Amino acid sequence: MWPLWSDHGASNDWPDRILITQHIKSIAQAPYQNATVISQRYKLIAYPNAANDVNFQPNYSDLDVALYDLIADKGESEDVSESHPEVMAHLQKVYENWFTEM
Repeated sequence: MWPLWSDHGASNDWPDRILITQHIKSIAQAPYQNATVISQRYKLIAYPNAANDVNFQPNYSDLDVALYDLIADKGESEDVSESHPEVMAHLQKVYENWFTEM
């Protein structure tokens, strides 16, 4: 585990993994409600109540989501979704596949 926690060792040799979390306070589960998708470098966040309707269909222009570069911006203060649309699209696809299978 030490290579993952430090700048020493071969942390680049570890395969990229994606962690998905979602916190829903009701029985009805809506996509993108209070969700995060975290890779080794990026974190996509769907802010609370970004999707409140159980019949919600994602319209990306209306979602309250952000993408952060965890390496360049450890404080997660700068949304990089516009400068990294390919990363945003990939993490959204991973999330949507996960949500469909859940």
